[in-house]
Amino acid sequence: MKKVYVAGPWVFRPDAKEHAEHLRQLLLDAGFEALIPIDNECDSSIQIKIANITMIERCDYIIADITPFRGPSADVGTVFEIGFGFAVNKAVFPWSLDKSEYKTRVVPDGLHVEDFGLCDNLMIAACMPVQDSFEAAIKSAQRWDR
Repeated sequence: MKKVYVAGPWVFRPDAKEHAEHLRQLLLDAGFEALIPIDNECDSSIQIKIANITMIERCDYIIADITPFRGPSADVGTVFEIGFGFAVNKAVFPWSLDKSEYKTRVVPDGLHVEDFGLCDNLMIAACMPVQDSFEAAIKSAQRWDR
């Protein structure tokens, strides 16, 4: 069974453990094993980072929520996980609840904002087509898996 690392800021939700179980079940129903960051029992920030990196190294795919979080772009931790995943040759399947163009969310500051029609920075949003839900990202992973 292929393993899917689930990246995203959902780990900050008050109901993160319950939500993780929901995501785990969706992946299991689709034929995947879920690797969930909050399953790691860690006492420090460095332990969390090492445990998550280890999970990414063990996974086959990453499903990443790139919905804007605390700003115009994706959660920075999720972006790190996407970048690390690419570095170790993992397929990344992004999804976002906000697929409006990134440039429309950036507050003008006199600097150029990239204009590629993507929902986030090209280094994030140009990895695979950005889906509009976790379930749609699972379907992309299933198609890739064939």
